[in-house]
Amino acid sequence: MRVIGIDPGNQSTGWCVLDYDHAQLPSFVDFGIIKTNVKFSYIKRLFFIHNAINNVVNIYKPLQMATEISFLNKNPRSSLSLERLRGAVLLTSAILNLEVFEYHACKIKEVIVGCGHASKDQVRYMVCKELDIENKPIKHDAYDACAIAMCHIYITRSIISSI
Repeated sequence: MRVIGIDPGNQSTGWCVLDYDHAQLPSFVDFGIIKTNVKFSYIKRLFFIHNAINNVVNIYKPLQMATEISFLNKNPRSSLSLERLRGAVLLTSAILNLEVFEYHACKIKEVIVGCGHASKDQVRYMVCKELDIENKPIKHDAYDACAIAMCHIYITRSIISSI
């Protein structure tokens, strides 16, 4: 099975594609960052993100998408902007007929690190170790997308193994 993890962000949106079966650890396929031009209107940025995710999905052909559920930010404008981005991601997944799974940040950290309040560095360390990508120069958004995809895989495997 192939899954894409998406970490929507106001500055950049991270993505990560992983393969898995129910008996093995996830295997790394690819990851990247979608950067938008801040000078564009938010509508153009949403369209750009939609197109970029559409391209990634068409290349890698995942069947499932995992993404993070947004938390309420202290800045309402920032929260609204992030929800618009999530809306573009979710609409893209619906258009592409992907099965979507959403996880809270604390659940992702708990599954990946073992602690729901883990730091970004702890998450990055575990993602690198599990996926054997220590030498790949990428930004936090892509690591976060990998953690989201890994969380989905681990939760899915645990549900299936308990049946």
